[in-house]
Amino acid sequence: VNRDGMIEALPGWNFVDWVKHWPRGMPPGAENGVNACVNLQAVLALDAAADLERAFGEPALADYCERRAAALFDALAAVA
Repeated sequence: VNRDGMIEALPGWNFVDWVKHWPRGMPPGAENGVNACVNLQAVLALDAAADLERAFGEPALADYCERRAAALFDALAAVA
């Protein structure tokens, strides 16, 4: 997470979709910068994790995931 609160330059193959102008299926910024697709996927994953944690009786972990998702979404909205 960078100083703006967004996920940046994740190691590995940050595949999103086979778009003609995206090398190896990675959108601009996914390999060495900030990319909205990667960050929004993280928001969705954190929301899903919160649902699972709550369903399995872990409200503190669910709250943590929800706070992280909200913070990441807010960071993205600030630059949109």
